[in-house]
Amino acid sequence: MSEKIDITNLAMGALVERTADEFQKTLENIADRNTDWKKKRKLSIEIVIYARSEKRDDVAVDIQVKNSIAPYMPIATQLYVDTDNSGNIVAQEYTKGTIPGQAPLVDKETGEILNDKKIINMNKGGKKYGFN
Repeated sequence: MSEKIDITNLAMGALVERTADEFQKTLENIADRNTDWKKKRKLSIEIVIYARSEKRDDVAVDIQVKNSIAPYMPIATQLYVDTDNSGNIVAQEYTKGTIPGQAPLVDKETGEILNDKKIINMNKGGKKYGFN
């Protein structure tokens, strides 16, 4: 029983296989443009070894391979919030080209959220939409 354990064959090669899998996931995370390139990633291998009896001839080995990868970067957007004619809260995301403060409005009579294809004439019917 003087044979040394080859750690690469531990658990029938599962240690090396899991390490390779987690290493690949870490590389994919680095390559993902939705993550911060500056963040450091970490790959950890934890091997816990303990005797199963006082005789110490039966030893258990628990292997855990895990990584700490960078999370996705936050995505920012803006919403315009209003109420419909029933008093329900409604919201619409600002669309590209929308100037803050000039977001689409809600038709107070129908409750319909107006999109950028419906243009409000401020001189005609402005009171209908809460102007004037």
